Amino acid sequence: MFLLQTNQSSAYPFVLFIGTIGMLVLTIGLVLFIIFHQRRVSRYQQTLQKMEQEQQKILLNSFYQTPGRRSASASPPICMMMQARYWQQPVSI
Repeated sequence: MFLLQTNQSSAYPFVLFIGTIGMLVLTIGLVLFIIFHQRRVSRYQQTLQKMEQEQQKILLNSFYQTPGRRSASASPPICMMMQARYWQQPVSI
């Protein structure tokens, strides 16, 4: 409070005003940067998930289109084994 009670010729109120405005601008800029960065990261994660799903579809379609497969009955256990390997669970066939 002592700084605010000085005479009018002092430059302290102007410096305090400029400093306060500067700190507000920095704080708002930091918050906006964090918000936009989080949005960008979430969009990137969604893009990666879409690419992984497309890759899974391509691999699955190529597996079903291979000419040397034994029979259609062989595909469910293989799929179960692939899922179990992915989730690190034991397979009971």
